[in-house]
Amino acid sequence: MKTKEQIIKGQYLGITDICTLLGVNKNVAKKVFDRCLAADYEELQDRLIYTKKVRLQTVLKDQGINYNLLLKQTKSA
Repeated sequence: MKTKEQIIKGQYLGITDICTLLGVNKNVAKKVFDRCLAADYEELQDRLIYTKKVRLQTVLKDQGINYNLLLKQTKSA
């Protein structure tokens, strides 16, 4: 199982990564994943690499989380 710091350093997230990062259950993570996958598809279209993973930046944008603040909070914990 990955730690939050390992997840933040990655570029792509699966549903279990979203669960760990946001501290939510699988149902909520699946809803976030579906919204982010749709956003990634809309933005990238033919250049979409994964269909079972979404970009970290899309998840953070969807949830209104600042990457630098999240990184600082994770390191201080």
